[in-house]
Amino acid sequence: MTDRPLSFRLHLGAHRTGSTRLQAALDAHADLLARRGAAVLTPPRPGKRGGETIRAAARRAARVAASGFLPKRLLERHKLTRTLARLLPDDARQVVISEENFLGDIFSVDGSGFYDEARGMLGALVSALPGHVETVCLAIRPYDDFLVSSYAMTAVYRPLDPPLRRFSELKPALVAFRRGWPELVGDIAEVFGNARLEVWIGPTLPLAAQLSLLLGDELSEGFAVEELEIVNAAPTAEAVERGRLARQVRGASPDEIVERFRGGTPFDPLTAEEREGLRSRFAFDVRRLSERRGLRLHGPAPEFVDTARVEIPRTGGK
Repeated sequence: MTDRPLSFRLHLGAHRTGSTRLQAALDAHADLLARRGAAVLTPPRPGKRGGETIRAAARRAARVAASGFLPKRLLERHKLTRTLARLLPDDARQVVISEENFLGDIFSVDGSGFYDEARGMLGALVSALPGHVETVCLAIRPYDDFLVSSYAMTAVYRPLDPPLRRFSELKPALVAFRRGWPELVGDIAEVFGNARLEVWIGPTLPLAAQLSLLLGDELSEGFAVEELEIVNAAPTAEAVERGRLARQVRGASPDEIVERFRGGTPFDPLTAEEREGLRSRFAFDVRRLSERRGLRLHGPAPEFVDTARVEIPRTGGK
């Protein structure tokens, strides 16, 4: 890694908003980006397991930063910086990182919270970056689909001991969150200061438009995104229950569990009334975001969001 300051472009997810497809597009065009002086760092995903990433180092640095013990904080920050140095080529001038886990856990083991760790996680990250952050991108999603899909993925890909409680047991806390997307955006804006902040309602925004917002027109020119159809499939109800008990029952990996039960029952634990309430909350929060200074909000918005009252700048694909 070069000693001169680098320019960083960050895509922070969020979880379950189409990040896997965007990351696959970045990896597929890594050589093209390298010729333009930009290095790409993406996390593990189905078909890309193993190898060093900055995910674990960033999480350790954030956990230690929260403890307040200065010597350990400095040590973990140094380790994170060294990890970046190993991963980045010497001739990189810009760095593009897509990593949804920089935001921390979506909710706690009792179902409460909404990205409560984000500020600490992002603060630890930015303190270790050898350069300035130029652009920060975040995709958001209606709360009903987001919470259901996030729970399902947590059950399968982060097996706990004792097991994660059933959705029905956590539902009162999950649907009563106080923080939401506007509060998360506020954390991001506070940590990254003068960085350009782009927020889109995902995954409805075309992939080409997402890449253009993250990379800029110059870096994203020539991307063949229409050829990429990679999606991180949502686990079925059977996969959720099997994944929830993975620590107690030996057997398949999370990827194998999702694939084995792919044709099962859709995981849909919310009532129509609960979905309506969560969608009303999302529509209200989209309006709050549209009124916030210092960010650009991109649609199209879902039908239940009143776009006549909520002006959302629209970005088309190429």
